Amino acid sequence: MNEAVSKKIHDLCSRIAIEGDHKKFLALVQELNQVLSEHGKDLENDTATQIKH
Repeated sequence: MNEAVSKKIHDLCSRIAIEGDHKKFLALVQELNQVLSEHGKDLENDTATQIKH
C-alpha cells in the first residue's frame, strides 16, 4: 500500500473517531469501506510481509 492510501485511511479513522453527526459518521465509514475494498488486498500483503520479518 502506498503512503497516500495509508494516510487516507488514517485520516478517515481519525475523523470517524470524533464525528458526532450520525449522517457524517456514516458517510465517513462508507468512504473508509470503499478505500479498504479497493486496497484491502494490498493491506493484507503488507501485514503478511511484516509478520514474516
